[in-house]
Amino acid sequence: MRRYSFNPEKITARLVFHCLLIKAKDNSGIYSPQRKDYLNGNDRFTVYPNPARNKIFIQRKINTPVPVKLTDITGAELKAKMINSSSAVTELSLPSLPPGIYLLKIGNEVKKILIH
Repeated sequence: MRRYSFNPEKITARLVFHCLLIKAKDNSGIYSPQRKDYLNGNDRFTVYPNPARNKIFIQRKINTPVPVKLTDITGAELKAKMINSSSAVTELSLPSLPPGIYLLKIGNEVKKILIH
C-alpha cells in the first residue's frame, strides 16, 4: 500500500483531478466521479471548527463576492450561498446532516469538512 502526501506550502497554482474510494462495511467499494479542482498554495480561506456540527465559520483574506457550495463526497449539492459581505468572517449554518466527510467549495478552493 502506498501513502501519498504533499506539502501545500510548496504547491504553485495548478489544476488537479481526484476521486474518492467509498468503502462499505463489507469492504466493497465504489469510486466517486472524477472531480477537477484548482489548487493554490496560498489559501485565501480558513474554515472552522472542523469537525463541525450545525455551523461553520469561513474566514476570508479577500473582500470580493464568492460562491460557496457544500456537497457530499459524491458531489451532490447540499447547500449553496453567495458570500457578498465585506466582513472577514462569515457564519454558514449547516443543514441537518448525518455524520461524515463533506466538501466545501469556496470559489476555486475546496476544503474537507467533517460533520459529527
